Amino acid sequence: VYVPRPLKTLAIWTGLQRLPPEVKFVMHVDDDTVLSEDMVLDESWFADPRVSEVAFPIYTRRVNLLTSCVGLFFKSNAHHGFFHNCTSGTSLWAAGIIGLVRREVLTGVLADHVYLPFGEDAFHGLLQLMNGYRIKRELRTHVTTYAPPVLTNLCASSVREQGYGASTLFKQRARRWTVTKLRRMLWTASLLVCYNGGTVWHNVWFRLAYFHQMLDVTLSVYVLPLLLLRLAYDFVTHSSPFWMLVLLAIVFASSYAFELFNMLVL
Repeated sequence: VYVPRPLKTLAIWTGLQRLPPEVKFVMHVDDDTVLSEDMVLDESWFADPRVSEVAFPIYTRRVNLLTSCVGLFFKSNAHHGFFHNCTSGTSLWAAGIIGLVRREVLTGVLADHVYLPFGEDAFHGLLQLMNGYRIKRELRTHVTTYAPPVLTNLCASSVREQGYGASTLFKQRARRWTVTKLRRMLWTASLLVCYNGGTVWHNVWFRLAYFHQMLDVTLSVYVLPLLLLRLAYDFVTHSSPFWMLVLLAIVFASSYAFELFNMLVL
């Protein structure tokens, strides 16, 4: 592997090569993340040779209402992951914030990694699933990490060098996480077609759990801007925008319906 610039995935690869050969498991942890005092590291998860990684719940440091809302999102995501343990049998990936993974598996998938500046967790997680492994979620412990206390620099000032400068929630989500979501969309689509969970139960739930993500991205990123442009055109040309407004409402309702379905059912 040769990467001409420094980035997180390269650091993980370098660390894996420098560890002594007797090390079988590694934990990747962000430098702004703190483990809980009663951290549970249960090796019995790996009794199943198909389990390659264990993810952990994430809390955020409470600074203001915004960080608390982000923390609620993280906690909800953790419970979704635990639900996936019993249904689809796997999460799509363990967040880069923390994960306990088999060294040989992580080393193997990094050989095929895209080595982008951010979003490395999604890609090495998807690669594990493509190689027939599963990612489980632990709920008996948690870690605490950073969340941007500012929505955008338009309404407040915030500076940060860690996390590729994700000093605001907009920069972290819109310019980091959403970009990664678009980049991995074809990868997720291929898993929806080809992933084999080992049983009919796991295969059906895997597609139920993750198909809505594909549809949600398609609606919100591709369909919604086109509808807004057409709506603006109708207003400028004094055409009747009724059907465009109906379609716009359907797109918004569908997006929120997917999120509600994810929260209540998945």
